[in-house]
Amino acid sequence: MEVLTLELALAAAIAAGAALAKGFAGFGGGMIMVPLLALVYGPVEAVALVTILEGLATYQLLPQALPKTEWREIAPLAALTALFTPVGVWALISVDPALMQRLIGGLVVAFALIALSGWRYNGPTRPALTLGVGSFAGLLMGGTGLGGPPVLLYMLARAGAADRARAGIISYFAITITVLLATLLWQGTIGTPTLWRSAALTPLFLAGTWLGSRFYGRANDQMFRRVALSLLVVAGATALVG
Repeated sequence: MEVLTLELALAAAIAAGAALAKGFAGFGGGMIMVPLLALVYGPVEAVALVTILEGLATYQLLPQALPKTEWREIAPLAALTALFTPVGVWALISVDPALMQRLIGGLVVAFALIALSGWRYNGPTRPALTLGVGSFAGLLMGGTGLGGPPVLLYMLARAGAADRARAGIISYFAITITVLLATLLWQGTIGTPTLWRSAALTPLFLAGTWLGSRFYGRANDQMFRRVALSLLVVAGATALVG
């Protein structure tokens, strides 16, 4: 099998930019990579490849995030996401690839624009809201590899320090990406080509994540949100018009 191709070089460039965002913000890597890699490899392969890379990068950031995570808020969301993820994976495999690509792009753009608008959810955390956000995130996680948007919008829109939000986001993804990876393996969507491509991209992605995390300590809360969310707009729009 030929692995070192022009497509892999393009994927490497995408992964490098996404890794910087992932390390800096604690999220955004997958939401940048999935819509762009879907143009290169197709939605199913993009989701499988990104799940592996995002999982490794998230585990890399997890030790620093665990002590700052508010588990009373994160654990129910992660559990509900995990429960509904297999249903989303079924949709990923069944839906037309071109339609899925545009769905992914539209989802990323919509999420980023809402968050950039400055909208904040200031209401109480009710069980019904947690159920809705977590369930919807699970369907999106399995179907597009992007289960984070509803949870991220919910968490980033609330008042509070970026440091606390970032830690919770990292811990949430550590749980939900593990479930998605297990589901993809069970469905047989991660094959030898995916493993070779992920092996080639992993060193670059982990290095970029580490470098991005070094930049994080020099940024204020406002910069943290604007940089990461602006990158999502660009990635999503590219998938929509691709």
